Amino acid sequence: MVRVMATTTRPRLLRRLGPARARGRLLRPWYRPAMTLVMMLVLPLLWPATARGNGEAGPVGDPTIAAIERDANWLASHESRLPGRPGHARVERWLIERIEALGDAVTWWEHRFPIMMPDVQRDQEGSGRAMLSIADGPHAGRHAIHPLWPASVRLNATPPGGLDGRLVYIGDASPQRIPPRSLRGQVAVAELSSGRAWTGAFSGGASALILLGSDEVTWLDAQAHLLHLPIHAPRFYLPDGPLADALRQGEVAAEVHLDAPAKWRQVEAANLYALVHARRG
Repeated sequence: MVRVMATTTRPRLLRRLGPARARGRLLRPWYRPAMTLVMMLVLPLLWPATARGNGEAGPVGDPTIAAIERDANWLASHESRLPGRPGHARVERWLIERIEALGDAVTWWEHRFPIMMPDVQRDQEGSGRAMLSIADGPHAGRHAIHPLWPASVRLNATPPGGLDGRLVYIGDASPQRIPPRSLRGQVAVAELSSGRAWTGAFSGGASALILLGSDEVTWLDAQAHLLHLPIHAPRFYLPDGPLADALRQGEVAAEVHLDAPAKWRQVEAANLYALVHARRG
């Protein structure tokens, strides 16, 4: 997690942040600013002159909608921006370059610390992704799926060796869509837009749940899967596309294999702090 904090006031002696670096030299510990602005993606002030990934970034200080859109598209182009992943490291370097491009107008420092993050382990075939394997039919092969955020300390993962079952599409996961017997021990497939109704799949005995993306998904639908209790309810996301459409139509009749070995891993995260010096006049 890279968090950027900016302030236009002088720091006060309130809270020690630990060893920090500013523009390449080691500084004494800084302290909590009197007024801070937390920026998860950074204000247009910090847009750089360099390009990364898909498209080109706008120049430094370019506040235009087009520049913001280009940079947002680049940020979203990474498969993952979780700490410990390559996408996170690229975005961190990108942010630092933007801050440094402001020159003497900004003094910045960083605070690094260890955190625990979920990590999908490599399977027998060397894949580092969670995989849905279909034995035959037009969609035969291995398809990447994405584990949802853990339920407290409980990872969305499969047991060693994975699990097998039939795919049972239950649509919006309403009670009338859940078969009373044929779902037990199988892999349920529901729409992510079903919101909190997803729990019905596990009440019906499903061993795992695959959630399908669509244009109808809202932030509230996704929030329904942020759980504070460590319950065992393995859930995985499959983006909208040909395979998702085939699952909606019940075109995958063969038994499938779901493999998502995972564990917790310690990685490094960072807070980036920027002191924007006030201008006179």
